[in-house]
Amino acid sequence: MSERLRTLQRELVGVMLDSRDSTLLVAQLRGDARAPFEERLAIYAGMYVARLVEVLAEVYPLTARWLRDDAHHVFSEYVRTHPSRSPSLRSYGASLGTYLDLEARGAVAALARLEWARYDVFDAADDLPLTRERLAALPPDAYATLPVRAIRASALIEVAYDASALFASEGALELAPSATTLLVWREPPKVFHRVVDDKEAALLALVQRGTVLGVLCDELAGTSSDESVAQEVFALVGRWLADGLLVDSLPEG
Repeated sequence: MSERLRTLQRELVGVMLDSRDSTLLVAQLRGDARAPFEERLAIYAGMYVARLVEVLAEVYPLTARWLRDDAHHVFSEYVRTHPSRSPSLRSYGASLGTYLDLEARGAVAALARLEWARYDVFDAADDLPLTRERLAALPPDAYATLPVRAIRASALIEVAYDASALFASEGALELAPSATTLLVWREPPKVFHRVVDDKEAALLALVQRGTVLGVLCDELAGTSSDESVAQEVFALVGRWLADGLLVDSLPEG
């Protein structure tokens, strides 16, 4: 690619995103009898921003609702400061939650992080979930080394506000800051989320990376009595099995 073409491309992006002076482009590019170049450029710039704002509104409908009349402005400014870096729009808008944090939109930023996690999990790769029947077929001495790993269609997110309350609310809601951990997962065909307490969050952080059941017991042993550790771990595993959250890594047969 020639340096002249690179320069023109940089100028074009600048004009589209921040209304940079288009003199350099006008001097080198031409329109035709139907429309001058300046008019064509304005149309293209408007369509580019409008399309990405439309993408954000599709991915973040609840965030847009809570932003109310500011939604179009906030999304447009995000587009101008975070242009698309990929030919695909699949991952566009992933950092909106961080952007809203920087804009001091605390509770709505937390909601955006939850919406993105739900969006991202929705079309994540499939895994075969572990079932109670498969687990029950194991001999007791195999439990300590049982592989425990979360399905890829799951995420554990930490937010500064209880975003699940905003997600569920239909009207105005004032939230005080409250550090919250949320589990998001897909149990086909739906995506779910719920708040998890500190104990479960610590174990899920291990499960997200992949571990064995014995390690979960060791992790919990530091916060619970010896008598209750196994009971607590198996209660959590039972819930994760019911949610289809764990991958079946057991050998066949």
